[in-house]
Amino acid sequence: MPTSTRGAIDLPFNEAIDFFRQKVNVPTERWTDMMNEAHSHGFAVAGATNEAMLSDFREAVDKAISQGTGLAEFRADFDTIVKKYGWQHTGNAGWRARVIYETNMTTAFSAGRYAQLTDPGMLDAFPYWQYNHTPCANPRLMHLAWDGMVLRADDGFWDSCYPPNGWGCRCFVTAVSAGGLGRMGKSDADPSPVLQYKDWTNKSTGEVMRVPVGVDPGFAYNPGKAWAEGEKLPVRAPDVKPVGGHMPVLARPGLTAVEPHVLGKFIEMPQGAAQVATLGPELVHLLGAKAPRVLLSADTMAKQLLNHPELRAETYQEIHELLRAPAVIQRDGAKNLRILGTVHGRAATIVIKASGSGAEVFVLSFHFVRPKAVRGFLKRDIVLRGDAAAYLAGLKGTR
Repeated sequence: MPTSTRGAIDLPFNEAIDFFRQKVNVPTERWTDMMNEAHSHGFAVAGATNEAMLSDFREAVDKAISQGTGLAEFRADFDTIVKKYGWQHTGNAGWRARVIYETNMTTAFSAGRYAQLTDPGMLDAFPYWQYNHTPCANPRLMHLAWDGMVLRADDGFWDSCYPPNGWGCRCFVTAVSAGGLGRMGKSDADPSPVLQYKDWTNKSTGEVMRVPVGVDPGFAYNPGKAWAEGEKLPVRAPDVKPVGGHMPVLARPGLTAVEPHVLGKFIEMPQGAAQVATLGPELVHLLGAKAPRVLLSADTMAKQLLNHPELRAETYQEIHELLRAPAVIQRDGAKNLRILGTVHGRAATIVIKASGSGAEVFVLSFHFVRPKAVRGFLKRDIVLRGDAAAYLAGLKGTR
């Protein structure tokens, strides 16, 4: 299997990109803090407990998946991040970077491929899947035994043995039609293998897990199926708090998760706060914040409902993208930042402010604006980043 999401299929591999970008950042102390299906919704680097550092690792992995950069460039990014934060990691740098790179690339490829293979039209045409082992110097014997095996797409084998099935595993799945099955000399799918299991103890929790022989602990799940079914994010360490991602499936204690249905409930009856975005390093620096999470408080939500009742839940979900790619960044007063951009093709503005401790960032206001109002902002507030003239010119013809 390729170590890049490019080359095996058309570029770019949108399903793999979508899989990775929906994850929420999860600071962890040990790799056993987050296991199995949790990895389909959480991004973690074992030992990376600094939220800003974890966000930098996330950006480096995102670049590798979306732009097809190779291991050499990721290693350079890894070294830069380690030096920036003075991180004392386990293992030598080359080995650690490779583990992070290959594990994220192979699981993203796997989940994206699963999304393609389970498309209803695809399943009708290709109801069988074949297990493929990639030749290597030290093959796993069980993976070799599975090589070439053809099972129905709904066979239970794929629930726990859909590749990758371990650290460095490059096995992959291909689709097979009824005609293709016949050309292999098969009249039906192969018998589903009878799996043998071994007990494995998670030393962090003492929990004993049953793992299929041939599958490494932590890999006994189907990344794409867990993503499709929307599994929750079980985190083993009690002090671990998810802090980001495009659409978090679980927020830290006391916060509301920003899933479409949950956000809708939060808008109807605001209580506490909802995490709506994760800031990039530039905005974190400009705000003087210590963490990238962006919260929408119940008080602000109540004001939003009063002043901007036209905004829908799907509009609030775009806050993350607006902050991720701002057209113009302004200083709004002494401590606030105003971000100008577009949402659904319309000019929009959001004002954010770091809390007193800097541990969190809060949304103060968010709404659509007319070009006339934008001109007022540009005249009144200091522009820190962005081409204000180009942004204003691009608003011609917008509402």
